[in-house]
Amino acid sequence: MEQGMVVEEARRKDALEEAPVTPVRHREDRRPDPQWVRGRCPECGDDLVSNLYYIGGKGYLLCWECWGSLSENPTCRYRKVL
Repeated sequence: MEQGMVVEEARRKDALEEAPVTPVRHREDRRPDPQWVRGRCPECGDDLVSNLYYIGGKGYLLCWECWGSLSENPTCRYRKVL
């Protein structure tokens, strides 16, 4: 196998992997920063926050996610990709 093909396959794999979830800045009471709140989750009523994810070679993906979905033990799965 040529070396260029291995590099190209690795790039494609990196481009398809989703960036790790980075929790929104929060205060001591473990709630999202008010500047990041975009409304209420239609499924559970918790805060809806906006997050940016970088997809390698493609650009940025803007998502609105339920605050409850960003914890270690998610209580909701709502996510809207804009």
